[in-house]
Amino acid sequence: MESFQFVDIILLAMVAGFLVLRLRSNLGRRTGHEQGHKSFSSDKVVRINKNDETQNFENDDEENLVDNEINTGISQIINHDPGFSIDEFKSGAIKAFEIILYAFAKKDKETLDSLLSKDVFDAFVGSINERDAAAELLETKILRVEISKINNVGVKGSLASISLEFISDQINLISSQDGKLIDGDPDCIENYKDQWTFQKNLNHKDPNWELASTKSLS
Repeated sequence: MESFQFVDIILLAMVAGFLVLRLRSNLGRRTGHEQGHKSFSSDKVVRINKNDETQNFENDDEENLVDNEINTGISQIINHDPGFSIDEFKSGAIKAFEIILYAFAKKDKETLDSLLSKDVFDAFVGSINERDAAAELLETKILRVEISKINNVGVKGSLASISLEFISDQINLISSQDGKLIDGDPDCIENYKDQWTFQKNLNHKDPNWELASTKSLS
């Protein structure tokens, strides 16, 4: 299976096509070697939450059960695609996180359309349209992003899904068309915790995974 292989996001608006080409070719491959102006803490990531649940476990037995389910899910994916690597997938997912958020800030619908499921794309576009209607600009700077854990890996029929918990440090600013700052602080670094779920039909030849849902855990 081909997988997401990412390049750094530099001037995304100018090279979105190149970034998408790299992104869509390399996720999961084993190489061998709010009223008023909304708060980013709740709305930075558009919430879909379709068929997406987070479980909080209180003891080691339940945590071990989850680990076993995750390992079983990974094995099922590998049975369909022997080239799949969860480590390579996680690395690709981090780059996807960056590309998607920067594309969202820049209103780059073409890039978003290539990486998101229809439901998620429609939600992102709706938020972009609201921003346009308010004549507002969003500037995002991601200072750090990492995956804190895998929340779920599952295969139902031919549909595989992987849910990852992201922790990121960001600066997000909303300004008017004339450059006046409306919301945010350029000197304030905010921490976010989000769950993103990626899905793929394992029977399809298309190697790409799509972002199928997002949820703020902050």
